[in-house]
Amino acid sequence: MGRPPMPTTWILTRMVVIVPWVLGAAAFGQAGPMVPTTLPAPSSAAIRAELRAERAIVQLGQPVWVHFSITNLTADPVTLRVPDAPATEEVSTMTGLPLAHVFSGIRSAGVHIKDARGEEWDTDFGWRPQGAVPVVRLAPYGSVGLRVELTQYFRSMRRPGQYTIIWRPYFGEVESAPVNVNIMAERQAVINTELGSMTVRFYYAEAPKNIENFIELVDKGFYDRLTFHRAFPQAFIQGGDPRGDGKGGRPDGKRVKAEFSQIPFERGTVGMARLPSDPDSASSQFFITTSRQPAFDGNQTAFGYLVGEESFQTLERIATAPTDEFGRLKKPVVIRTISLENVPGHEPSVFGSEGRIPPVTTRPAIISGQMDGPQGSSRLDLGGLSTQPAFGAGG
Repeated sequence: MGRPPMPTTWILTRMVVIVPWVLGAAAFGQAGPMVPTTLPAPSSAAIRAELRAERAIVQLGQPVWVHFSITNLTADPVTLRVPDAPATEEVSTMTGLPLAHVFSGIRSAGVHIKDARGEEWDTDFGWRPQGAVPVVRLAPYGSVGLRVELTQYFRSMRRPGQYTIIWRPYFGEVESAPVNVNIMAERQAVINTELGSMTVRFYYAEAPKNIENFIELVDKGFYDRLTFHRAFPQAFIQGGDPRGDGKGGRPDGKRVKAEFSQIPFERGTVGMARLPSDPDSASSQFFITTSRQPAFDGNQTAFGYLVGEESFQTLERIATAPTDEFGRLKKPVVIRTISLENVPGHEPSVFGSEGRIPPVTTRPAIISGQMDGPQGSSRLDLGGLSTQPAFGAGG
């Protein structure tokens, strides 16, 4: 695997020089610098280092994108340089943070990664500075950043695991808050009920937060011995309520924001139930559609889909079980357990460029362009019965 393309500059030292600049008519253009004064490396009172992961859950084989940014917390322009490395007086004309600043820690590190077992990495990218380095200037209260794909530099992140990332640039004189990323082999959930089993695969890219919430509850055994309490043969089945009456949710009260997308709600689509008045109220209850529901497109969070003949047979058995006039199952269907397993055939033993997981070919297609259902409504008419996959309303 070849090295990724690198910039031609590098910034690395034990000290950072902060240079006040005279603001003239040309501001940062033609105005020259004052005589630079070498100061101790800036503390968190002068600049702030920040990290932001684009996704908290990343499927194994997919890129791990993290945003690195430096913010000037002062009312004065500052110029950051690292005198211990070959440097040029030329001010960087880059519009973003040079990659050299990201790896400006001790021994060409700066990015520190720790997994759930306590193993740590900070120099796994096999990359060193090349050439002279221009200085980087920040306006008062200004920020500069860079989006970095970490698996190019850290082989450790090419394996499944839970990782904590901390950024300590400029020889560790500033430190970011930690960011957590969960890299998962493509997994599927198996819902084992008293009427059969259903296998669910996930829309990792479209609904990462809702998948993270669902997987967290599965790992805790939360769903074991709960029920499907609601069923409409031409619409959906609904379950995952610890109370069993449609009003329950996570005991800690946590809610998950909506992740609406263009995924169509077809037969077998799995979504998170929510309060009718609050899109950002998903908790533990989920639903599975039994037929095409265009009114749900863009109004409900789809996070998975059923696969396998047995799954759809079980869905049909639950959906056609006896209910009352409000769709409540007269005998709720018990969820014996929900377990997680790797998707068959998607388990590379050694990760490399040839070991990337191929896309799932059985995944339902995503509709592009105009949705073909009624807009602005997640309700459907079932012979005079108006309902939706929601909770908190007694059923």
